[in-house]
Amino acid sequence: MPVAPEPDEFTAPFWDALRDGRLDVPECGACGRRFFVPEPLCPHCGAAGWTWVHSPGAGTIYSMSVVHQAVDPA
Repeated sequence: MPVAPEPDEFTAPFWDALRDGRLDVPECGACGRRFFVPEPLCPHCGAAGWTWVHSPGAGTIYSMSVVHQAVDPA
């Protein structure tokens, strides 16, 4: 049986937005780029101080993978 993720200080706003039917992602205040997964610092420029912004949910899929055997039973 799948285990639900445990929201933490970085991911709780993401899960709250999903419950409200929105897709919110982090956006860096310094370089303006969006990224996922949420991290303490922007992975593009290293700045702190990003905020959650609404994403329309449109984009381009560049690659994908399918996991046939999980590394962790959870």
